[in-house]
Amino acid sequence: MAAAAPDMQLYFSPSSPFVRRARIVAEEKGLTDRIELVRKPIRLLQPNRDVIEKNPVAKVPVLIAPNGEAISDSTSICAYLDSIGKGPVLAAGSWRRQTLNSIGLGLCDTALQRYRELIRPEGYVLDELLDEFDLKISSTLSYLNKHVDELTDPPFDMAHITIACGIGYLDYRDTVPNWRISYSALAQWFDQISQRKSLSMTEPQPQPAPAPVPVSLKTAATG
Repeated sequence: MAAAAPDMQLYFSPSSPFVRRARIVAEEKGLTDRIELVRKPIRLLQPNRDVIEKNPVAKVPVLIAPNGEAISDSTSICAYLDSIGKGPVLAAGSWRRQTLNSIGLGLCDTALQRYRELIRPEGYVLDELLDEFDLKISSTLSYLNKHVDELTDPPFDMAHITIACGIGYLDYRDTVPNWRISYSALAQWFDQISQRKSLSMTEPQPQPAPAPVPVSLKTAATG
């Protein structure tokens, strides 16, 4: 019997840690085969009109549900998929687990902002801003390394997923080249959890270098 056609679409960018969160939840909840991945490039100063039609802030991921409703923001998408899929609930239960999940979200966001700053045209990159991002990233990794015992606690939940996505994006961009040495306990946890099927199948793969960000008056004004 042929598999049923996908009845949902996920607008995605292949390296986004936020997209990866949604894809991991989809796999964990047995929904991967129901979701068609639709690549929608997101570039600075080049808004994707297709994405804007579904999400006015022009960000991915966006999930198109079976009824045609557009669900934006990875947290909303993950909660939706968690509610309709099979298997254990993935939502972080206690306030502490929710706090760890929030720390992971902050890591994802900071790592992504740092990369976007880094690829701005020469002369427009703010070294002071990169230093601020680096401080936030290093303090987060240090905190997680100190509290790594909490990351080994079952059950597998959104805190595990989000923190792994944040670290995975740092690894993908080689943001902190020697982080495995400086945060060895966290590195051991990350390597172990990365073997889980939902994480290994969504690991970011090398992509072509992004097109240069066009220099414009708008760029200069925000520099």
